[in-house]
Amino acid sequence: IVGYGLVALVVFVGPMASLIVGSVTDGSGLTGRHYAFLLERQLEGASYQTLPWVAIRNSLLFGVATLAVAVPMGVVISVVTARAGRAGAVVDALAMLPLAVSGVVFGIGLLRGLVFGVSLPGGWRFQVTGAVAIVAAHAVAAYPFVTRNVAPALGGLDPRLADAARSLGATRLRALLDVELPLVAAALVAGAAFAFAISVGEFDSTVLLAEGVDSYTMPVALERYIGNRSLGPNLGPATAMGSVLLAVTAASFLVIDRVGGRWER
Repeated sequence: IVGYGLVALVVFVGPMASLIVGSVTDGSGLTGRHYAFLLERQLEGASYQTLPWVAIRNSLLFGVATLAVAVPMGVVISVVTARAGRAGAVVDALAMLPLAVSGVVFGIGLLRGLVFGVSLPGGWRFQVTGAVAIVAAHAVAAYPFVTRNVAPALGGLDPRLADAARSLGATRLRALLDVELPLVAAALVAGAAFAFAISVGEFDSTVLLAEGVDSYTMPVALERYIGNRSLGPNLGPATAMGSVLLAVTAASFLVIDRVGGRWER
């Protein structure tokens, strides 16, 4: 087990270290020109170009919006999974389907359906585009990670705790919010951190759903900075953008953990 753990650590740390080193080096040694490119693009780039701050801002906003959707979804499914016996197992299996579906497939499904619009009776047309469609795709990709963290924790609680709260007059929802969720706060925070990270790093569905010049994210910007592959890749700016993405994701984990730790106390 230790050997597999070390191999997994090397497999993860190696590419990350290569990314960071590549962002501050070129063929002649240390350099800051890759980050200077990002700064110059932000300060002098045209509105139709990929601006680093716009990508960072969008990733953070989409991540927060994803939390607002994915965490309640994950909690509701966790409650059903933990309390519904055999039916809960079926719900859990169905709820995990997004893990088996590629983001590209889901993105195309959204394009074919909600983005292009669905005709309703009476001549109405239901259509979801732009940021809303992106957040929907991110939330579907993220909520299974909330469920996978929260459901086992809820299942491990003594059901008499909720029963005691209800005997004192609390509703089922109030017992969940005031008694059960505080007891599984660590699992809920872990699920929220994973959901946020999934949103920030999501590329497959985002690149299909991003429209115009204002809805691209850091992964999409990273792909655009690679350059024209027919002329040879330019990995310098992409590695710089990737390092920024890595830093933002790590900082987000720390913030969510710190905020969640306060709530748990």
